[in-house]
Amino acid sequence: MLKYTKNISFLTILLILILVLKFISCKHEPLDEAASVVMSYLTTTDEKQLLEFLDSTSRNQVENMKKKHGAVYPFVWVHHDADSKWDVVKIEKTKDNATVTLQCVKHNKQNAIGMEVVHKLVKENGKWKIDLREQLTQP
Repeated sequence: MLKYTKNISFLTILLILILVLKFISCKHEPLDEAASVVMSYLTTTDEKQLLEFLDSTSRNQVENMKKKHGAVYPFVWVHHDADSKWDVVKIEKTKDNATVTLQCVKHNKQNAIGMEVVHKLVKENGKWKIDLREQLTQP
């Protein structure tokens, strides 16, 4: 009987060790740098901070829109929400270009939940910047 108790104790310890190792190894992979930029952009509502996420051409376009229309919020940042949550759907990258697709899972505007957003990015001075050129059609 003592032999069985030792075997059961050994197997219990082994099972606990396997479970602990499995738990430790199940950590999420770090968020891709390009996807992180897009998530930060979508959860920022301060206009000055938002401009920092854009490439220089897009920043210039936004500034021109502000001069022409007085505001860019209705055209550019209407779905930005500081409390929103986004899941990465797809990331396609080359050396200096990326396309990131995110899906909204939490948002103050109910109709935004489930929405997919696709952003193109370019490397500018070694950092990923959002390229809005195709999205900023002059109204």
